[in-house]
Amino acid sequence: MESAIDFAEWIVDDPAQRQKGLENIKRAMDKLQQIGGKRLAAPPAGARDATTLNLRQAAVRYRALLELGDSMGIVPELEFWGRQNR
Repeated sequence: MESAIDFAEWIVDDPAQRQKGLENIKRAMDKLQQIGGKRLAAPPAGARDATTLNLRQAAVRYRALLELGDSMGIVPELEFWGRQNR
């Protein structure tokens, strides 16, 4: 398997919820790494209101996701499908 997708809430404003999301995506990256995967699609799950999303904060959060992926040999791919309503 070359790639997968995970819907962890890594971009949300709430720090505790975001930390939980990062822990979840770390587990997904670990599983993907174990089967030889290299990329993980990471849609901004939990970002329910694009009008209040601070894009600078979103970039900082994506950077943290990239750093996590780098440490595990996985490339997180930011993926948008349109409006996020999860």
